[in-house]
Parts: sequence; C-alpha cells; structure tokens
Amino acid sequence: GQCEASGVPVSSTVLDSTITEFTKLFKADQCWISLCEDTSNTYLKIIFHEVVSCAGADLNFDPCILDHLLGVYSSMSEPDNQMDDWGSRVRRSLRRMVSTVASEERKEEMEEIARIVKGMLAEADATCLAIGVTIEDK
Repeated sequence: GQCEASGVPVSSTVLDSTITEFTKLFKADQCWISLCEDTSNTYLKIIFHEVVSCAGADLNFDPCILDHLLGVYSSMSEPDNQMDDWGSRVRRSLRRMVSTVASEERKEEMEEIARIVKGMLAEADATCLAIGVTIEDK
C-alpha cells in the first residue's frame, strides 16, 4: 500500500483496527443526520472554524458570543425573522464589495457591514452579559 511505499510499516492489526473504526464512523447514520438537523449550529461552527483557520483570522470569541452570532446568522434566512433584513444587507454589501473596483464604494460597503456587525455584537453582549460574559473581556 501507500504507507509501505513511503517506508512506513503498517501491521495488519493496525490496518484492520483503522478500517474498523472508519467503518463505525461512516456507518453512524444517526450522527451524520443529527449534524445536518442540528439546532445548536454544530455544523455551522465546524465550517466557521475551518474558514477562520483558512483565512488566518484571529477570532477568539467566548463561546456565548460565538453561539449568539452564529445563531443570528443561521436565523437570517428564516421567514418572518427580523434578522433577515440584516442578513440581506450583509449579503448585498458583500456582493457589491466583491464586484466593485472603486475604493470609495468598497469603503461604503465596509461601513455598512461594520454597522451591522456592531449591532449583532451589541445584542450578543446583552445576551451573554446575563451569564457574566462581556465582549470587552475577550
């Protein structure tokens, strides 16, 4: 196999054990289904952390604040949700910013996104303050 070709010996016991464990992982339909139906945004958190890592961003949020922000984000597309307006504004601003060359227009879009994020963080701060977590602490 590939490991032997690379000079890494693999015993049949290790190989069999690895195959058994991977089989358990991929046969656990209930885990995959629950991840997709998760209401606590676990899937979104996984994606978020991967994008943060890929982008090299330094977002060291308290879990309460991150949960609030991801909850707001995931609820943006729900019908009759007041957050839908924020979500629409952010998506429009990002689309315009990506397609815009003029720096003044990009600046306006960034200012709009900053206003929205500040509002979301103010709400997160108010929500998390109840459990003793403030944005300033982080």
